[in-house]
Amino acid sequence: GPGRGPGAGQVDPFVLFREVFGQMHAAHQAAQRAQRAQQARREAPPTDEAFASGDLEEEEQLRVALELSKREEERLQLERAKALQPEGLSDRAAFHEAMRRSREDADLAAALRASLA
Repeated sequence: GPGRGPGAGQVDPFVLFREVFGQMHAAHQAAQRAQRAQQARREAPPTDEAFASGDLEEEEQLRVALELSKREEERLQLERAKALQPEGLSDRAAFHEAMRRSREDADLAAALRASLA
């Protein structure tokens, strides 16, 4: 548009990174808190049945936490794509590039979780 001088509307990548990292860290801490709360409720030696349903509840909590952090991640990816948009890339192309990287990260995280299971 008009009046786009050098550096206009640019976001400092470091500031952006710190924000993204901070929010992901917060989501991670929330998931950990959910896990610890679940473990605290399991102090009495559980029966197999109770243990299984306890697992399900913890799974559900983690699934919800992951879903929320995934949506947050997508929102941040879109912001990052706009902020760090390479010259000549459309908003759409920049967004798809950011989402592709996000999926690669997610695949890596899934592989890591699988290897720990």
